[in-house]
Amino acid sequence: MDNQDRLSPLPDGVLFIIVSFLPFKEAVRTSVLSRRWRRIPVGTRNLEFDERDFVPEAADSDQGARQNKRRAFLDFVAGWIGNYRDSEGPVKFGLAFSHPEDHRLEMEHFVGFATDRRVKVIDLDFSDPEWDEDFIQRHQAFLELPNIDDQHKRTLESLRLFSCNPPRISQASPNFTALKSVHLGWIGLPSAFIKNLMEKCPALETLSTKNCFHAGYFEVIGPRLKTLVLEKCSGAGPNMRMPNILINAPKLRVFKYSGVLTTFEFERLGSMEEADLDFGLHGEYGEYGDILCALLAEIACVRTLTICSYMLQCNVDSKSLYIGGYLVEYMRPLNFFCLFFFLGPGVVVVKVIPTGEEPLKLQPVLGCVNCLTLKTSLDRREFYGITFFLNSCPNLEVLTIDLTTSIRIFRECDPPFDIEHHAFLYAGRYQPNYTCLRSKLKSVYVEGFKGEPNELLVLRYLLKHGRVLDEVHIHLSKERGPGGGSMEETYFNKIRSLKNCKVASKGLRIFLRRK
Repeated sequence: MDNQDRLSPLPDGVLFIIVSFLPFKEAVRTSVLSRRWRRIPVGTRNLEFDERDFVPEAADSDQGARQNKRRAFLDFVAGWIGNYRDSEGPVKFGLAFSHPEDHRLEMEHFVGFATDRRVKVIDLDFSDPEWDEDFIQRHQAFLELPNIDDQHKRTLESLRLFSCNPPRISQASPNFTALKSVHLGWIGLPSAFIKNLMEKCPALETLSTKNCFHAGYFEVIGPRLKTLVLEKCSGAGPNMRMPNILINAPKLRVFKYSGVLTTFEFERLGSMEEADLDFGLHGEYGEYGDILCALLAEIACVRTLTICSYMLQCNVDSKSLYIGGYLVEYMRPLNFFCLFFFLGPGVVVVKVIPTGEEPLKLQPVLGCVNCLTLKTSLDRREFYGITFFLNSCPNLEVLTIDLTTSIRIFRECDPPFDIEHHAFLYAGRYQPNYTCLRSKLKSVYVEGFKGEPNELLVLRYLLKHGRVLDEVHIHLSKERGPGGGSMEETYFNKIRSLKNCKVASKGLRIFLRRK
């Protein structure tokens, strides 16, 4: 083995170049190699200062010790940028520091270092790690990014601001001609801000917002936009209702939305490949099937689709069956035998018994979808929603059942038909077998398996009817039992009940991942 030191003979200029390609933390670690290496990392061009490297997330009970560590972090940043020696200047400047309100002058000095040197990548995060991301919360930004000069607008490529207001955008100011990526979080966005931002960033390819509250009409018009992520979105009004969203992005490939339910309007859409829809933050159940079906029809061109439990519960509500427009056509001819029971004046109970192919599917179908992820708890109130998507995706090849997310079940949600006659439960002569199960579905992934009765029920159905199924991957839940004990063996033993299950595919393989 050749143990020869090949770095030491190199001149400092070459070492500066090598270190500049390392992540900031790795570059700093090289300073302990020798006395000579102490000055080498000072020339790295990727500066990333994170308070958590000095103050662990598990806060010290001694607040005095915690404040001392924060002070040490600020001194470290000040010392580093004070000794910075690279003539070309840094390419990236990142700063993460919570509760900066008592250190405003120092923050402005640090950020000024980045803007004065016209770095290509700015990443500022002043949010509190203890803020709960699973709930809608409004937090005012601690700081505002200072105005960027005209020359910097021509070189800035990426901007990420969390709990930091972006610079003011005026119609008279020059465009950000090189800006390709913008990420905003934990701030309020005024009316028309996104529209103005898109107009001033003609090269923008990626836009994401996280835990932002939006005021006014939300309009995204981007001729080059490829990725749009709107995460944990809400409106600025008292009811937190998200404003209507208009998207005009002909090159859009990826669209992800999580937040309060709203209406979407897509224009010039034809190349989208992936969509992720999560309305779990919507606090109420309602008959929104017509809105949800209209949204699915708009994005029917996607190949990869992720659906939340809210859509499984609400997408096939009784209202959508009759006035949704997208489903009513599939109610003819009727494949259900209906028994009417008259219990009194104006009171009628309808008993629905399946006699043919289940009518619940989108019109037109999601013919391009070949990868479908369902975020579900496999509650019975979700069953008709699950088969709705199986029936609406005739070319589905990969199905993922994600049981790892926190799900809210709306007890007031009534399935459109008797749950006892659902395909997963009905033991009668007829059981619906969907097109994807007959000829397309090859892979099934189950994330967070615990062996609950409904989990086994759905798996048995897929194994029994998946004629071309090649593989089933079952990933056990990491959730622990009472007292923190491992439940792995318990979950594993429940899989054995599938041993005697009828399997439609002769070449089926089942894989188990414990951790």
